[in-house]
Amino acid sequence: MMIHSLQLPASIYESGITRGNISELAIWLYQLPGNLIMEAIGNLPVLPGLLDIQASASTGYSSLNGTITHALSLLFWVAILLGAISYSSREGKSEPAESMQEPIQQPPHNWVNPPI
Repeated sequence: MMIHSLQLPASIYESGITRGNISELAIWLYQLPGNLIMEAIGNLPVLPGLLDIQASASTGYSSLNGTITHALSLLFWVAILLGAISYSSREGKSEPAESMQEPIQQPPHNWVNPPI
């Protein structure tokens, strides 16, 4: 099964990664999660007909890079960003011990009365 979403933009194949192709590559990378989800849904037997999704080799790829795809990509990247922020904020904090009291110093055993 060929996955249409994983094909890099054609200009990258022709001239390699140049300064002009970096924005095109960034857009492709941003849209990749939503395109993969739409293409997976497009290959299921019943769901594409119900949702009017055309994202398979037999029906064409007109639903890729659409509004639903952009929304799915945005949700994916926001979830990744929030997860990274949550993880980094937890990393610096350590769980407090039950009671971090200083140990009580006991007088030496040969110490009877303190000098006055």
